[in-house]
Amino acid sequence: MISQRNLYGMALLIRGHFESTAILGYFCNRVSSFIGGHIAFDTVTAEISRATTGGRHELFEKMPEPISIMTAIEKADRYLKHLELSETKGMLADCYAWLSEFAHPNFNSIDAAIRLSQERGGFEFRHGGPLSEGEIEQLGYLDISAGLFVRLFDELSALSEKAFGPSHA
Repeated sequence: MISQRNLYGMALLIRGHFESTAILGYFCNRVSSFIGGHIAFDTVTAEISRATTGGRHELFEKMPEPISIMTAIEKADRYLKHLELSETKGMLADCYAWLSEFAHPNFNSIDAAIRLSQERGGFEFRHGGPLSEGEIEQLGYLDISAGLFVRLFDELSALSEKAFGPSHA
C-alpha cells in the first residue's frame, strides 16, 4: 500500500497492526497478572486460548467466544502504563479510535480513497497520487505500533519464561 501511496489502504493495514500489538499487550497483561497472583493458571490459559482460537463466524461455532479487541486494547494499555511506555492512560485506545474513525466510510476515508474526476465524469480511486504532508503523518501510527509490538513481544517472552519456565522450542 505504501508503494501505491494508497492512504486508505495503509490506514486499514495500520489499524490491523494495532490490533496485533494490542493482543500482545493483552497477553503480557494476563501473564503478568498470573505472576502477581491476581489470576489463576486456568484463567490465564483460558483467556489466551480465547484470544487465539475464538471466533464468532458460523465456521467457528464450536470455538470459544473471542476476546473483544477493545478488551485487549484496555488490558494492553494498562500493561504499557505499568511499563511506563505510555505517558497517558489509553494511548493504544486513542490511536485505535482515530484509525477506526478514519477506516469507516466518512469524510476522512472517502477523501483519502477517492476523488471526483470531471475529466472521467465520475469517481476515481487515489492510487499512485501524491500524498499530502498530513497524509504522510498517518504513517507515524505504524511507527508507534511497530515499536510497541517489538517491545511487547520481548516482554511476553520474558514473562512467559518467568511464569512457565524456559521454552523448549
